[in-house]
Amino acid sequence: MVRFERDFMVKVLQNAIRFRDAVILSNNEIIPARSGIVLIRNGVIPFRKWVVLIRKGVILLRNEVVHIRKGVILIRNGTILIRNEVVLDFR
Repeated sequence: MVRFERDFMVKVLQNAIRFRDAVILSNNEIIPARSGIVLIRNGVIPFRKWVVLIRKGVILLRNEVVHIRKGVILIRNGTILIRNEVVLDFR
């Protein structure tokens, strides 16, 4: 596993929270979102009054990744998977 991927995974685990309707991954931080739908445009997510920049092009919709670009992170129903291995399960 590449160093960045390992460091990113560690950071995700350190900041892990229970998923509600959806989450936003932003610069290695997990930010809870109250709406069930998260939109992205050109790497920028409009989130309430914030503009959240994200890396890896992850779009989350009701706890599921609906699009991923060059990433190793999958999130399905409250489970974080890295390279299809479960590393954190909130169920």
